[in-house]
Amino acid sequence: MASTYSADHFNASHFGNSAFPGGGGSVVPPTGCVGLYYAERTDIELAFGSDNVEKWADVNNNDNSTEIADRICWALKNSHFYINDKMTDGLYSIPFVLPYPVQIIMCCAKLAAVYLYDSRGITDMQENGQEKNQMSFFRKECTEYLRGLLAGRYKLDGVSYGVNTPFAVAVPKTDREASRFFGSKSCPRS
Repeated sequence: MASTYSADHFNASHFGNSAFPGGGGSVVPPTGCVGLYYAERTDIELAFGSDNVEKWADVNNNDNSTEIADRICWALKNSHFYINDKMTDGLYSIPFVLPYPVQIIMCCAKLAAVYLYDSRGITDMQENGQEKNQMSFFRKECTEYLRGLLAGRYKLDGVSYGVNTPFAVAVPKTDREASRFFGSKSCPRS
C-alpha cells in the first residue's frame, strides 16, 4: 500500500502553502513514477510553477501528458541519484530514509527542474547581450549546499550522523540558512 508524505511531517510555512507535499512519499506517487525519489512532481511545481514545469518537460512540443510525466520522472530520478552520488562517503547514510530532510527535498526538486529546463535547450540572454542559463543558479546552489554538508559546514536537522535515523523536524536553524537555501527572509520555527 502506497503512503503519502504529507505536510504534517514538517513545517512548510516558508512556502506560504501548507499543502506542500514534500518529497517522494510513495512507491508510485501521483506522477506515475515507479520508484521512491526525494521529491515529487508537486515539489517542482510549487517551486517553479506547474505551467513552467509542463513546458520544460514537453521536449517534443506535442502536449503528450504521458511523455511529460515520463520526463518529469526521469528528472526526479536523475536528481535523486545525483544527490546520492554527491553525498556518498559523507557524514550521512545514503540513501536517506523517510521522512526526508526538507533541504534534500528542495535540492532534488531544484535539480530536477534544471534537468528539465536544460533538456529544452533554452538560451537566455542577459541585459548585456551575453548568453546565460537562468537555471544554472539552482544547480550551483544545490551543489554548493551538498558540498557544505559533506564538509560539515551545514547539518541536516532531523538526521543522525551515519545512522540517518530521523529524530526531529527538518528546518533551517538560522534566518541566513533559510534565506540562502529557500529564498525566504525568515526562518520557519517549530
